[in-house]
Amino acid sequence: MHILATIYFSLYLTVRHASEVGLLLFAVLGLCVLVVPSMRVRAFASVSGWQKRDTLVAFALSSVFIFKLVSSTWSASLQLGLNNALWHAHFAAWPLVVVALMYCKPKLNHALTALAVSLVITGLWTLATLFAGKPHFYVAVYKINLGVLAELVLVSASLLLVAASTASDIKLTWQTVLYSAGVLGALVILYSTHRRTEWIGFFIVICSLGAWHIRHKLNWFRGVFALTLVIFLAAALIYFRHDRFITAYKEIILYITHFGTDSSAIATSVGARLEMYRLGLIAFWHNPFFGMGAGVRPYLLQAYGGLGEAQLPHRHFHSEYLQTLVEGGIVWATILLFAIRYWFKKAVFEVWATSQSLALLAAYLSISFMLAGSISAGLVYGPANATLVIFSALIWVCFRQLHTADDDVEDNHTIKLER
Repeated sequence: MHILATIYFSLYLTVRHASEVGLLLFAVLGLCVLVVPSMRVRAFASVSGWQKRDTLVAFALSSVFIFKLVSSTWSASLQLGLNNALWHAHFAAWPLVVVALMYCKPKLNHALTALAVSLVITGLWTLATLFAGKPHFYVAVYKINLGVLAELVLVSASLLLVAASTASDIKLTWQTVLYSAGVLGALVILYSTHRRTEWIGFFIVICSLGAWHIRHKLNWFRGVFALTLVIFLAAALIYFRHDRFITAYKEIILYITHFGTDSSAIATSVGARLEMYRLGLIAFWHNPFFGMGAGVRPYLLQAYGGLGEAQLPHRHFHSEYLQTLVEGGIVWATILLFAIRYWFKKAVFEVWATSQSLALLAAYLSISFMLAGSISAGLVYGPANATLVIFSALIWVCFRQLHTADDDVEDNHTIKLER
């Protein structure tokens, strides 16, 4: 059954709606596993059953959907609040996806290999469309938002970069080469999307992961070389997308100099963001503890100087952190911080002793979403939410299987010593 996870990751970027359809199928399979005794025994046999930590991690991830649902009760529009909560219903399916993957017993190398193939195929397709003068042909065919595509690619490429850089755990050279090819395919896709956020985000991922790998080997010479390499990569980053950075600078100047006098100042990508951030911070200042409830939108903040839906039609604030403060205030931000802290504690720090590769995968899965959500949509659209649920569930199940195997080995050693 492990082939199901492999199939999902191979179709992840090459088939429209694959991420959300995959989530639905895994959730249904997980429900079947819980209902059918023989399937339930097979699923839990290799992981010593469902444990308290599974429940707590599931609750931490599901807290996003739960709080959205609760906060919709004090939203100005109950319908918008409930709709916003439903955008995040994917998180409630996390335990079912985990159970399904426990039953399937996925092989991490196979899943990552399939993901790399998916990125290579999509990258080659994108490269062909760029040379053909149709850079967004892929987007037109699959009707996917450019920002969402870039976010999915950033997350996927970050995981492959971790896998490629921990070759000692992989042991197969051809897989390392394939992972590296997937990373190159991701760079092509990110370039084609014209997205600055994910482009910079991947640069941060590369630099931080590189710094972690050489942390114990640094001396003056290597330090200078590493700094030179970072400067070179930053220069290359700006060079290949200098037009986008120049445009961003012009849009910032336009907003600063014409704010309040020219509506075109907020008609740009950066200008609209700056206006949404201004309105969001004012709204948070006036509703600091519980926020304004799920579903609040920038164009609804006319009481704080907003210009209405005609000029600011966006349905979110293009920052996951500001969205959290505006919707749920300090209370929701605190709950979310505890949930993130618990996930890092269980999936990163406690996993570290068993498998550094899995711990790094969990860490960079989280980091890539945090980077994408800094000045972009983050966890708003279905494909991104489904991706976080399935990817995190896969890493968690692989850890549970590995940790259980280590426990079994220790138990066997204990028995032998007693005898």
